[in-house]
Amino acid sequence: MSPVTGYSSLYGFYYGLDGRADFEIAPQWQLGVGGGLALSDLESDKSKFELVVGPTYNFSEDFSNSFFVGFGVGYSNRYPTFEDTEKAFGYVDFGKRFLISEEYNLSYKPTVSVRYSEGKSSFMVSPLSFSMSF
Repeated sequence: MSPVTGYSSLYGFYYGLDGRADFEIAPQWQLGVGGGLALSDLESDKSKFELVVGPTYNFSEDFSNSFFVGFGVGYSNRYPTFEDTEKAFGYVDFGKRFLISEEYNLSYKPTVSVRYSEGKSSFMVSPLSFSMSF
């Protein structure tokens, strides 16, 4: 688990915890599974969780220090513009990893995500995000 904060076109500024594991499936390819919990503001009890799965392509064989693009599907319990109902979504992520600890395969991972659900799209910018690779 790592802290995450950023901006979403649906939620505004958000913060929370995010956990994702990326497993090598081929040279330069990983399969990621994970989830997270985010709050959109301190004064609201509205929170959202999400579960995601999808492959990631790394532009270098060194996963821990590479530009990447990923895509996949997810499920979230809250989309305010969709009347707070549970929704499945598709996503595309892109960003860059910066190695923090070679011993623990830990990287700083600022990410931009574009999401699509029921004819509407949103974007998320996550400047504070981390990843571990296996």
